[in-house]
Amino acid sequence: MDALKVQERVAIAREIADKLIADANRNQHGLYWDFVSQTTDLQPVWAQSENMYSGSSGVAWFFLEMYARTGDNKYMAAAEDACSWMVEYRKGRDVTPAFITGTLSVAWTFLRLTEMTGAVKWREHALKIVKDFEVPKLEEISIDDLLNGISGTALALTMIHEKTGEDWILAKIEPMVELLIRRAWMGKKGLYWDRNEKEIKGLCGITHGAAGMGHAFTELGYYFKNPAFFELTHQAFAYETDLFSEEEGAWPDMRKGIFNEKDLEEHVSMLEQDNLAFFTEPKYMDAWCHGSPGIGLTRIRAYEILKDPEYLAHYRHAAKRSLKAAENKGRSFTLCHGMFGDLEMLLEGYRVLGEERFLDDALVDRAISFWKSGKPFVSGFMALNPPQEGKGMFMGNAGIGYSLLRWSDPNATETVLAPRVQAPCKKDVHSPMLNLDRAAIYRMLLEKPFARSLKRMDAIAPDRVSSFLNGLQKCPNIGEAFMTFMDEACKSVEGEQGEMLQEIFQLESDLFKMDQACPSLALVNSRQISHGQVWAARGETSNPTDLLVLDPDVDFKETQWDWTQEEPVREDTHILVKVMPEKVLETSLSDFTFEILNCFREPCTSNNAADRILSIFELEDPSEAEQVKQLTFQQIQEALKSGMLLFAK
Repeated sequence: MDALKVQERVAIAREIADKLIADANRNQHGLYWDFVSQTTDLQPVWAQSENMYSGSSGVAWFFLEMYARTGDNKYMAAAEDACSWMVEYRKGRDVTPAFITGTLSVAWTFLRLTEMTGAVKWREHALKIVKDFEVPKLEEISIDDLLNGISGTALALTMIHEKTGEDWILAKIEPMVELLIRRAWMGKKGLYWDRNEKEIKGLCGITHGAAGMGHAFTELGYYFKNPAFFELTHQAFAYETDLFSEEEGAWPDMRKGIFNEKDLEEHVSMLEQDNLAFFTEPKYMDAWCHGSPGIGLTRIRAYEILKDPEYLAHYRHAAKRSLKAAENKGRSFTLCHGMFGDLEMLLEGYRVLGEERFLDDALVDRAISFWKSGKPFVSGFMALNPPQEGKGMFMGNAGIGYSLLRWSDPNATETVLAPRVQAPCKKDVHSPMLNLDRAAIYRMLLEKPFARSLKRMDAIAPDRVSSFLNGLQKCPNIGEAFMTFMDEACKSVEGEQGEMLQEIFQLESDLFKMDQACPSLALVNSRQISHGQVWAARGETSNPTDLLVLDPDVDFKETQWDWTQEEPVREDTHILVKVMPEKVLETSLSDFTFEILNCFREPCTSNNAADRILSIFELEDPSEAEQVKQLTFQQIQEALKSGMLLFAK
C-alpha cells in the first residue's frame, strides 16, 4: 500500500478523532457525547448512550485504535475518560442483552482497554457487566439476531471468555446456545430466525437475518472446537442461498413492516386493492446491515474456517456487488449502510485471501476529499432534514475514522462489523450444550414442528430414529427429509400404535406444509389489522345479514385422538389451524363451534349459518332452537372478535 496514502488516511483519522474530543461533553466522571437518532416521523433526537453501535464505547474503541497507531497519549486519555464516564453511567442500569447495540459491547471495550494498559480495574468492570447479565427465559426472548439479539449476546460472551478465561461465563453461554437452536424456524431450505409480522418471511443479512446467525455459529464452532455448530452455519446460509435472486443478482430484503401511521395506511390500502405483490415481492438493498456487504463478510469468515468453496463463491459475488453499491453511495460514508460499510468485506477478503483486486483506493480518496472540502459527514440517519453529523461507530464519524485506519493497514486493525474470536479455546470445555453432536442439534430443530411425531417414533423404534438423525449432514431441507423418513416408518408400524403414529404425523406434516406455503407473514398481519379496523368501525358488532367469510389463513383438521392431552385419548376432535406471524396456531374445537365456523368456508350470513346449525342438530323444541340460534350468534361474534371470521367484500 502506498506510503503517502497511508500517511494521509491516518492524518484524516487523527483530524476526525480530534474533532470528536473537541465536541465531547465533560463532567467529573469523564467524557461523553450526545448521539443523534430519529423519531418515527424523522425528527432528530439527541441522547447519551453507551453501546458500540451509536454510543460512547464505539468512540472509545476508535480512540484506542488511534493510540495504537499513533502512540499519541491524548487518545488513550480520551478513551479512558470515555470509559470512566460509562462506568458511572452504568450504575443502577440493567444489562441490555445484546452485543453491538447493548451493554456487552461496553465490556468488550473495557477488555480492550485492559489489554492496552494492563489496568486490572477495567477487566473487573467488564466482568461485573457479564455477572450482572441475567440469561432470559425462552418466553422472554423477542430478538435472536446478531445486532440486537441473543446470537450477538452468545458471540460476545464467547469473545469475553476468550479474553478472560473465566469459566463461569460458560454457564451463561450454554442456555443462549440452546435458545438459539430451539428458536430456529425451517424454511423451504435451511433455517431462519426472528419470525415476526414485519417481514414477508425470515430475513437475510448479517444484522437481522440468517447470515448473522450463521456467523455466530461459525464462531461458536471454531472456538469450542465443535463441528456440529457448523451444521447451523450451513443451514443459515442455505436459507439465504435458496432466496437468492438470479435475476437481481442479490439476496432479497424481506422487510415489510408497519412502523408508523403512513405504513399502516399503505398496508391497509394495498390489502383493500388486493395488491398481493406488495406483500410478497421483496426489495433489494446493498449495505452492511441488509444485503451483499454484510452477507459477504459472513461468507469470507466461514470460508477462512471451513474452506467451503461455495462460501468463497458467495464472497466473490458479494464483493463485486458491494463495490458497485459503494460507488453509488454519494455522501454516505458510515459503517452501517454507507460506503465504508460496503467496503469492509473487501478488507476482510484481503486479510483472508491476500487479494488486492477489490481494494479500490478511489472510493476511499472520495471520502478524504469530502472531508477536506470542509463539509461534515452525514450520520447514518440519512432521512433527517436538515442532515445531522453523527459521532458513533456505526452511524457516525468514529466509524469513518476507524475505517480510514483499517484502509491504512487492514491487518493491523480489527473489524468491528463481523466480530470474531481469535483462536480455538485453549482448553477443552466440558459442557453438554457446547459439545452437542450433530444428531442432537437436528433433534432439537425437529422438535419444533414435529415434537409429537418424534416422541411417538422414539417410543416405537428409537434406534431407527437415531440412525436417521445421525445420517443428516448439511441436509438442504430438514423437514422434507424427516417427512420422507416418517412416510416409510409409518408403513412398518401396525395396529393402534401405527394408526396413532400415522395420524399425528399427518397432522404435524399438514401444519408444517401449511406454514411453508404462507406467502407473507406481513400479509397475515395486515389482514388482521384491516379486520380489526372494520370491527372497531362497526362498534365491535355485526348484523345477522352481514356477509361473513372464514379467514383465508384458517383451515380445519379432524383427528380420531385428542392430541392436546399428554397421553392422547381416543376421541374424534376438530382442530382449527391458522398461520400466524409468530407461529402456527392449533386449537381444538367443540363439534358445535366447528359446525358454525364450517358454514363460512364460503361467504355466508349469520342468519343462514344459524339455519344450517338448526338443521344439523334437528331441534324440534322451539325454545331449544331459539337458545341454539342465540348461542350461534354469540359464537359468530367471538369468531369475528378473534379474527377467525372476516367481513366479506
